[in-house]
Amino acid sequence: MLNRDAGKRLGCASTDASDIMGHPFFRDINWRDLRDGKVPAPYKPIVVNAHDTRNIDKMFTNEKPAETPEQTMPKSAAKKTQFGGFTYNKDLTRQGVDG
Repeated sequence: MLNRDAGKRLGCASTDASDIMGHPFFRDINWRDLRDGKVPAPYKPIVVNAHDTRNIDKMFTNEKPAETPEQTMPKSAAKKTQFGGFTYNKDLTRQGVDG
């Protein structure tokens, strides 16, 4: 899988995923059960809420936050929009009708 030549990597030839599925390293995997979601995850992290960081390395959580410098946008670019003609209706969004 780590071969620099993409044509020689497992899964990149015309045989596609069957190269990977047939490789001796993966011989113990039941691919049908895996695809059907019947294989339990080997590790399930304990998470109590959206702010729980116990599974993130302290190297990152102890890092001092740095402010991202504000970048100003030229007025000509600010006038251009990729979403011209689109509207937002918060009443529809509240009802769960996202468009």
